[in-house]
Amino acid sequence: MFNITNNAVEKIKQILIESGIPENYGVRITVEGHRDSGLNYDFKFEQKPGISDEVINKGGLKFFLDGKALFYLRNVLIDYQKNENNEGFVFNEEKSL
Repeated sequence: MFNITNNAVEKIKQILIESGIPENYGVRITVEGHRDSGLNYDFKFEQKPGISDEVINKGGLKFFLDGKALFYLRNVLIDYQKNENNEGFVFNEEKSL
């Protein structure tokens, strides 16, 4: 299961509002590539999940994840970071204790 920080949730909510997307839409996280050659993550806003999607509620948002996204987002922490040089979503694999 993935985790998401409050910063990331609030930024996604801000994007929804600023883009005029209805608040009943969900967030699809897609994953492209392979772990050994690098992964690319993307967010898309969709009204309904796909037939085989798992719907996960976090921070008042619905996330739609297909099997590939579920596999690659296991133990991942999604954060939103902003500093003087950069800003954006960061996907970090959490280490087991």
